[in-house]
Amino acid sequence: MAHVSGKLLIVLGLVGLAHTAFSVVQHRTYLKITEQEFTGIPADITLQCMISLLLCFYGVVTSSGRFTEIRATAQLAKRSFDSISNHPSFRIFRHRGQVLHSVDVLSLGQQASQSGES
Repeated sequence: MAHVSGKLLIVLGLVGLAHTAFSVVQHRTYLKITEQEFTGIPADITLQCMISLLLCFYGVVTSSGRFTEIRATAQLAKRSFDSISNHPSFRIFRHRGQVLHSVDVLSLGQQASQSGES
């Protein structure tokens, strides 16, 4: 349930930010039409932007799940030394060594057959 509400807060925050951007453009257009000087963004638009950003931040924090510690010692304390460097995904059994080995075996077989014939 927290993931759904967090994502909903993110969507609401993004919609609020889009509305804030539209409001700023509309305010600038109004100032150009009335030939007034731009002094800054109105307070209500700034407040809407801050609230939308806070909604996005809170939504990201609640939908991201459980945080883990930055220190690796907390996770590695439960593992033995042998299992730390064990990465089975890095083991490759089909590589160019097979081709080199097969060439050596063939060349040794041919040399043996040639020496047997002489």
